[in-house]
Amino acid sequence: MEREAKVALVESIRTELSDSPSVVLVDFNGLTVESAVQFRRQCVQAGVRFKVIKNRLIGKAVEGTDHEVITPLLVGMTGIAWADADPIAPAKVVAKFAKENESQLRIKGGALQGELLDEAAVIDLSTMPGLDELRSTLLGLFNAPATKLLAQFEAPAQKLVGTIQAYVDDQEAA
Repeated sequence: MEREAKVALVESIRTELSDSPSVVLVDFNGLTVESAVQFRRQCVQAGVRFKVIKNRLIGKAVEGTDHEVITPLLVGMTGIAWADADPIAPAKVVAKFAKENESQLRIKGGALQGELLDEAAVIDLSTMPGLDELRSTLLGLFNAPATKLLAQFEAPAQKLVGTIQAYVDDQEAA
């Protein structure tokens, strides 16, 4: 790869990683072509970007950013996964695939907003609810008081209707 192409690649990766709150590094030694295609498809479906880049170029791309803490993990064959918005998505996809394909993909570690994560921390991060799950939970919490208030407003009317219906039933029976 020519120097200009490498500089352009480093700048491109730096820009993309600066928008990402987290990154996950994997050792993909032993990953078959079929498994690699399957893994990349899972990444795309989850909105996660995955690239295999030389360690030296990754190191230059993260220099001076929050993700610079991953530099000690850049040894051996390294793939890097990240997402633009959801900090949990890369960890979820990588941990799930690594669990299903233990001999082919190994989590090296990662970074979350400037903090270095080891393999166990990435796995712990993957068990947390994602951005969409948190939004739906939050929406449910916001809707719960309104739903309960509406039920309280409807209760007297329901009791009144029940009382009138009981009176009508009594009159018909008599």
